Amino acid sequence: MIGRVTLCYKAPRIGRGHGHCAHHDHTYGLGPVRGLAARGCRRAAHRAAHDQRHTSQAAGDDELLRYAAAAARQALRASSVSIERFEREHGWLRTLVNDGDLAPGEVPLPEDEVYPIAEYYGLALLDEGEHEGSYSNLDDPNIDPAEARLLNRLGKQCSLEVPINLDGHIWGIIYATRARGEDAFTDRDLDFARSVAAQVAAGIAQGAHTRRLQELAWLDPLTGLASRRALDERLDTLVDEHVARNRAITVVICDVNGLKRVNDEHGHEAGDHLLRQAAEMISVIAGELPGCLAGRLGGDEFCLLVPDLPAEQVVDAVRRLVELATSLPGAAGLACGVASTHDQVGGIDTTGDLLRLADEAQYRAKRSGVAVPVVAGRPLPPEVAAALTSAPGGSSRSGGRRGHNVAGALVNQTVDKLDACPGDQAVDRLALVAVAVSEAVDAATWWIGVATRTDASLRPVRVVANREPGAVGAHSDCCLGEDQSFALDSYPSLDQAARGGWFATAWSEEEPSDPQEQGSLAASGCRQLAAAGARRGDEQWLVAVCADEWTRPLAAVGPALRALVAQALSDAG
Repeated sequence: MIGRVTLCYKAPRIGRGHGHCAHHDHTYGLGPVRGLAARGCRRAAHRAAHDQRHTSQAAGDDELLRYAAAAARQALRASSVSIERFEREHGWLRTLVNDGDLAPGEVPLPEDEVYPIAEYYGLALLDEGEHEGSYSNLDDPNIDPAEARLLNRLGKQCSLEVPINLDGHIWGIIYATRARGEDAFTDRDLDFARSVAAQVAAGIAQGAHTRRLQELAWLDPLTGLASRRALDERLDTLVDEHVARNRAITVVICDVNGLKRVNDEHGHEAGDHLLRQAAEMISVIAGELPGCLAGRLGGDEFCLLVPDLPAEQVVDAVRRLVELATSLPGAAGLACGVASTHDQVGGIDTTGDLLRLADEAQYRAKRSGVAVPVVAGRPLPPEVAAALTSAPGGSSRSGGRRGHNVAGALVNQTVDKLDACPGDQAVDRLALVAVAVSEAVDAATWWIGVATRTDASLRPVRVVANREPGAVGAHSDCCLGEDQSFALDSYPSLDQAARGGWFATAWSEEEPSDPQEQGSLAASGCRQLAAAGARRGDEQWLVAVCADEWTRPLAAVGPALRALVAQALSDAG
């Protein structure tokens, strides 16, 4: 808000004492910006700029930050200054350097002084344009009690905090204090502190620390969370450790509802703002889960990787995330799916195994339209089951409505479409088949895989999800990549289908499928699965159609799927 600043007082920080987080809103009217007009402030700003140019040439990150903190302390006439960085991928605020008159327990370059964003800021950073800075004073009768305790513990009279902005995002903060007997911070100091923070940001932006992060692309530039590359590398390591010594892993995939509508109606700037708000909520929850890495897979999909923690602890946190996300603009919300090695989900040998399970759980949550997460390998939450019962046609589909009558019409209509495009690539003709079958039975997802005689691994080459039940043509690519293959010898039913057969199976808690078919269901992360394939030269092709509670029974279309796959490959280019 122009002309006003909201103060968010902070509880004691790790390393400076402990206390609960308390927020107290207290507003001050800001008059004309007078500080930078004064000659002394101009000289101080010049000095800060000169010092920041010097810091950009410093040999190491530590020296860069120490120069920045010392320059900021001198420019602000502060007793102490700390520079702290938000690590949104972990949900932390990390103290990088402390300078000046430090309290007992504080050190100039702390090794691991971090604290959760959720505990100290909550969602105060969601609208970054509103976070302009704050100050507090022990003489203020309205001072937040937690801030008063902190200042007394530090032996200081007042504090000031301003954000450090880089590339349009809050990178971190400058936290300054003054001792008893010194002048209290004022609006003028707050105005000037923003200028100092801009100079500090300029120095940091030129430093090796930020440059290295950008060069290695560990962070998503839009949201500040981990990048897809960082997620992939972390998940590779975790799965290797799971295979080697049974380390527990839980994967959460979140999808922002309604992003396309926001982009279409309000423009991509509004869509980007929605993604950043969702990312801040995800970061807040990540801070509650030790060891968690939160990142953006791309588009409107996010991911949390959580090692070692009990699955129920993660699921509880995701429930809070989904509830929190109901406040996103436009009633967007998040659809979240969870997959954990703690649950009965079959063997997990590759990163693709867990991602497929979490993907499918997320699509089931998305299709239900209910603000609760879905967990792979567990019964549906009551809210989702109730939504299924009340959905149009939902209660009758399990009884096989159109199930046996659809096959004949499906074959005739699809063969006509195949005849209209002879010579197309194999994957394109098979996709035509997959779309036709999926729309006929209202499937949740479908995918196409290929294997060669020299390589027994089935590699998905196209994976598509139907995100809303009954929405013909409303498909979108899943996050599975071509590198997420799986060994066919681990899934005999799929292996047989890829050699020219077909099979269909469904999960039943009363009458479970045999272990081989359960493995195929686990690999696809679904409740029903129909798959058919055929050979073409040295290649084995497979089309798999995956079902959830909205899908009609798949067994009746299995033979039709096999015939259509063979027809599609026979005339492929």
